[in-house]
Amino acid sequence: MDGLTDAAVCRALADFWIGINMTKALTGISTRAGRYTKTPAGRVQTPTLMMVGERLEQIATSGAALGGSARAAPADLVLEQPTRYVCVNATGGSPTCGFAPRKLWCSRAITTVETEQLLTNGRTELLEGFRSKKDRPFKATITVGPEGKPTFEFAN
Repeated sequence: MDGLTDAAVCRALADFWIGINMTKALTGISTRAGRYTKTPAGRVQTPTLMMVGERLEQIATSGAALGGSARAAPADLVLEQPTRYVCVNATGGSPTCGFAPRKLWCSRAITTVETEQLLTNGRTELLEGFRSKKDRPFKATITVGPEGKPTFEFAN
């Protein structure tokens, strides 16, 4: 039981020193900067935020090494958001990639696999199921345009 007691005492001290005092200090710093925002810190949040920060730094470094190109971004670095897919290098404080295609194009949902194909190859295969404004079906390839934005390339 001594091990469990020692662990409980350690958690209580960490809660006090890190949770209470650090939250108070960080909130005071942001208040002095002219804005009041409660800035919580705790024994769970602090190491988790450190891991997230380290991962974002790794991603930013790899993005810089790739020249920030959307086409060079590895496919496993695609984030799925409610209405878009986003290159991980497009997020954070200093984004190096502006690639963020919509999920729905002309009434057709674009899949994660198709988005990965677009990132790695700069274009998708010929896709079916699109609908024009006049509700006519059409086929097209989605390509990365000159400014890194996805555009249609129509089939003949």
